Amino acid sequence: MAQTVAPLYLALGNHDVVHYRLNENDKLDSDQSGAGEARASWITAFDCFRRGTYYSLSKQAGPTRYHILVLDNAYRGGIAPEQLQWIGREVKAATDAVIVVALHIPLADDANSRAIKTALASAGNVALVLAGHKHTSGIEEIVIGGSKVVQIRTAAFGYGSNNWRRVTLRSDRIDVSATGKPERIETTLPTLVSVPAQ
Repeated sequence: MAQTVAPLYLALGNHDVVHYRLNENDKLDSDQSGAGEARASWITAFDCFRRGTYYSLSKQAGPTRYHILVLDNAYRGGIAPEQLQWIGREVKAATDAVIVVALHIPLADDANSRAIKTALASAGNVALVLAGHKHTSGIEEIVIGGSKVVQIRTAAFGYGSNNWRRVTLRSDRIDVSATGKPERIETTLPTLVSVPAQ
């Protein structure tokens, strides 16, 4: 990763903050008791984590500003209250932007997902959620704050070198390629924030 010329924006997954050991039945047991230590190692290893394991960045596509929230929902025990407060602050500061959320575990109907959706609910301008975790690719609609939002999952890269997608942020839309096929657009999403006339 240190040799790539492209900027890296990573989101931690559950396997990134867990220790594994063989139990008495020669099966793997996972232990997240070292998650804090693992996060500290990630923070020192990659520039994207310099301010913590959840962060934001903005990108411009013509007149359209995209505000990308990269969340840390890798820990099974619950999402930290301070991260939820940070999401609320970021949403308030991005009312003029299209919001894209990237996280590891897809948003569903569990307690962590409901907490994240509630923190995002006041935005009204969340256009896309990018996730992994399930090791399969898929597209589904989820509801955030009464609005339908597209959530895109991508299969695990560790299970195949073609398990990746190209997401292109344009001034009037977001193009998402099929898994491993950048030339084939699988879905196109309109931006939710009106673009000023030029």
